[in-house]
Amino acid sequence: MKDQINILKLIGIIFTSLMLVILLDFALKAALEAWTNSL
Repeated sequence: MKDQINILKLIGIIFTSLMLVILLDFALKAALEAWTNSL
């Protein structure tokens, strides 16, 4: 049972990291686009 909890925690951490990377990538692209348009 303890192993299952650890695996769930690991999946949660990986999922959170992926979401953060996707959000950062999206924010960077949007910022870059806005910056390029304002030039």
